[in-house]
Amino acid sequence: MLDSQDVYVEDLPRDRVLQLRDQVVAAAGQQKRRQRQRRAAGGVAVACLAIASILAVQVSQPTSAFATWQAVPRTLSTTGEGRAAIDDCRTAVEASLQTSGRKVPELTGVLSEARGKTRAALLRGTSEIALCISAPNSFHTAWTPTDPVPELKSEPIRVVGNGGSLDGDDPRYVYGEVSPSVGAVGVELNDGTTVTASTTDGYFLAWWPKAAAPEQVTAFDGSGAVLTVVDLN
Repeated sequence: MLDSQDVYVEDLPRDRVLQLRDQVVAAAGQQKRRQRQRRAAGGVAVACLAIASILAVQVSQPTSAFATWQAVPRTLSTTGEGRAAIDDCRTAVEASLQTSGRKVPELTGVLSEARGKTRAALLRGTSEIALCISAPNSFHTAWTPTDPVPELKSEPIRVVGNGGSLDGDDPRYVYGEVSPSVGAVGVELNDGTTVTASTTDGYFLAWWPKAAAPEQVTAFDGSGAVLTVVDLN
């Protein structure tokens, strides 16, 4: 059972749209620019970013929330930007649960990443997992109650979550657990795209802003050799 909540900030000011356009142009030239963390309406932190595949932006139209998504992530540390992503996710999930009258569990941040400057965080409780993805004008949360997952034994990887949007309006995602022998994880989509997962402290996460379904998850060791392939069909 998956509960999700989306928060949108609409009607961006003209100067904000122009700033996003400038970032797109910079990304097209393969320039990396660091931006200060911003906060969207309601106190939820969001980040703005750009991607080279966007060649032009109509300044009179809203910019896509995930226009600058990248298939290869940047793992964030447990301090600074990474800690902010985890804290923002915890705050959003707790607020959602309190509003609906449900019990708020203790959640521990296990992973945070950036794709461009879009951020994602994975939090774990005793029998629940929370995933948050923040983009320039939207904030998505997925709350998944689960049975307690036994520790990995001989297998190098286990897929725990596989869900998200089926119509392309919101992100899709895959996450789970990995053993210390895993050096990298790749997710193959049914449209031919390969998404590199973040791997931190025994967990992996991959997400993408389209409806393409994941077909398989491949775990590699530190030398790049294939350890196992998990078929999701």
